Amino acid sequence: MGEDSQSSRHQGGLVVKSSSPICAPPKPRRNRSVLRSTTELDNAFAAILKSRGEAIVAFPDILIMRQSEKFAAFAEKNRIPAISGWAGFAERGNLMTYGPNLRDSFRRLATYVDKIAKGAKPADLPIELPTTVELVINMKTAKAIGIKIPNSILVRADA
Repeated sequence: MGEDSQSSRHQGGLVVKSSSPICAPPKPRRNRSVLRSTTELDNAFAAILKSRGEAIVAFPDILIMRQSEKFAAFAEKNRIPAISGWAGFAERGNLMTYGPNLRDSFRRLATYVDKIAKGAKPADLPIELPTTVELVINMKTAKAIGIKIPNSILVRADA
């Protein structure tokens, strides 16, 4: 092996050299849209179509969740998978979610409220991260947009 990261091997009377590929695999294009209001959503969808976007990754927040049906309609119409981090996103027609189990997080939140109500100082309580995450796949949506979910992923899905 040389310093140019080529390797050689002998086959019969030939020396076969291998090196890095002629061209690198394409890097995914990323277009970022920051939504501050529902009026910006149509502009974001237009930008996705203009750039020939192949997927939507939506940061889970209240604005996204309130518009999740609109995401689902756009994604299905244009056969673009849309994913996010809260189960409700997939439950409302989008392809999938992977993120914290909100029901569990809200249960944990109730214990904080209880401790504070009993006199604990909020600053003295430890910060907790979600302990349960879930993968939710909407198979109806997968079929509608023409995506086959591998069995190796399906066996990991919750619900």
